[in-house]
Amino acid sequence: MLVTVKEMVPGNYESLYELGFMMMGTPAIYIIAVCQVLGSFGFELIYFIIIGDICKSFAEQSMEESESSIFKTRGLYVIIFGIGLFPFIIKKEL
Repeated sequence: MLVTVKEMVPGNYESLYELGFMMMGTPAIYIIAVCQVLGSFGFELIYFIIIGDICKSFAEQSMEESESSIFKTRGLYVIIFGIGLFPFIIKKEL
C-alpha cells in the first residue's frame, strides 16, 4: 500500500510520516505514531502470552498434577522473560 500511495502522490516522499503530513497535515503524524505504538504493544503482548503458556505447560508436565505451585502459573514466566529482555529493550544500539 505504501508503494502504491508513493507512486500516486507527486514528489519524493520516503516515510509514512511524510506522506501523512502531505495528505492530512500535522494530525496525521500523531495518528500514525499512535497506530504504530498500539500495534507494537499488541505484538509484544502476544509474544509474552505465548511464551508464558509454553513454559507453564512444560512445568505442568514435569510436576505432579495434584501439586499446586507458582511454577504452574503464566505470570512467573512472563516476569522472567520480561526481566531477561529488559537489557535489550533499553539498549540504544544493537
